[in-house]
Amino acid sequence: MSYSPEAQYDDQGKYFFATCKIAGWDEKRVEYYLIKKYKKTHWNLLTAKEKKQMIAMMNKYAKPEREKRKLTAEKGLRQNIMAIWTGTGHTHDEIHALMIEWGFGSSLRACKISVLYEIQDRVKKICQPVKQK
Repeated sequence: MSYSPEAQYDDQGKYFFATCKIAGWDEKRVEYYLIKKYKKTHWNLLTAKEKKQMIAMMNKYAKPEREKRKLTAEKGLRQNIMAIWTGTGHTHDEIHALMIEWGFGSSLRACKISVLYEIQDRVKKICQPVKQK
């Protein structure tokens, strides 16, 4: 289905509706809010100031979900690191000793996600099978 150019969202609109999805808002709820707050029925009818207000408001609603997703991603990454490490016969003490040697501290829980990716890359290199000649 092809929509008229007037009904297509600009980049801000696409960002806004992606944020709405993260916050758990559907199109009907957004439309109701637009009508109630601004007496307008479509994103493209909003002024630049109103669009900024809507994005700021929706970011507040989406923030807890983003935090939850981040924590879930970090937890999964830590689990993956340990699964790779222990699956190849290494111990927890060995990974913690290596992390200290690499300068990341001794706790995976204390590491930010960027550090977890770095540790995962190093663990994969260490644990990859040696190819036979």
